[in-house]
Amino acid sequence: MTARRGSFGPVQLARHLDLWEFQVARAVRRGLIPGPDLGSRWSAGLVEEFEPLANEIGAEVGSLPDMGATRAARELAERFGCEVTADAVFELGRREVLAITDFYKGNPLFDGGAIERFAVLEEAISAGRCVTADEAAAQLRIRRADFDHLVRAGLVEPSRWVRSGWQRRRDEPEVALYRVVDLDALLTAPGIDWAGVRATAPGRRSPLAALPTATNDVDHDGEVQA
Repeated sequence: MTARRGSFGPVQLARHLDLWEFQVARAVRRGLIPGPDLGSRWSAGLVEEFEPLANEIGAEVGSLPDMGATRAARELAERFGCEVTADAVFELGRREVLAITDFYKGNPLFDGGAIERFAVLEEAISAGRCVTADEAAAQLRIRRADFDHLVRAGLVEPSRWVRSGWQRRRDEPEVALYRVVDLDALLTAPGIDWAGVRATAPGRRSPLAALPTATNDVDHDGEVQA
């Protein structure tokens, strides 16, 4: 393709190098292709410097575009032949094992090139597993009201928020999800008598009600009950 005025825009450059636009953007991000020297365009002279390396650049940046957690989970599941959840992908992003390159509608996009070359998975599947507040209370073998006090006190925080099955897509997510690994860490938190909390009869005031409130923000899950 003939570049206008001896220069290349992103689309023209990708076609000229026989690459996808996302590959060019990723190559620039990684320093494999220099940034444009004419505003948002590359001069023909600059392109001549790295054009012979186009095949090597394409191989280095990979063939998968950046993607959301759900698609990334499918890609990893197919490659490793095991179940991979979006929670595990979010965990990999939290650990900075999978780079987050951008956000789309508030959700992270993960580096497709890193996903293509990814090797470590099993620990993230376990550590990144998330549960609802009700499931978290069951995991800790306490009442939901007890768990709400832990949230109120800032001892555990949601890892992320998702929509419930009856919410419209345009609604803000209302269901908090908690990482199982964070719940496990709570069991060694100082100052909590877990035996006493678990022994509290239904309808009785939770021993965790005495915990100081960490924030005055209203929780998405509603008011804390005694």
